[in-house]
Amino acid sequence: MGDSIRKSACEPCYCGHNGHINCAIVDCFFTLCVDSVHDPDHCCPQCPNGSNCMGPNNTIIKKGETYQPDPLTTCECPQNQFGFHANKAICAQSLVTDAPLVVS
Repeated sequence: MGDSIRKSACEPCYCGHNGHINCAIVDCFFTLCVDSVHDPDHCCPQCPNGSNCMGPNNTIIKKGETYQPDPLTTCECPQNQFGFHANKAICAQSLVTDAPLVVS
């Protein structure tokens, strides 16, 4: 293999046999965050704030933390961050009633 050439962050190239330039195209894996940024030094979007997901009212929730949009609702990022809804928070609501508990 010859010397390395960098056409762009997404197209690393090298000098091949007979002076031909061989290039590859980098395929980016999906990001593990909803607030990714494009860094010109990297081909793929970067997650400067770590893994996170989108909660209610466009709230960004860090992976491993919980968010309570109201006293009865708790939201968190899915454990498995793969798939179509990986960047959407999972929310659970608890039921609270004002009825007194009757014990007989």
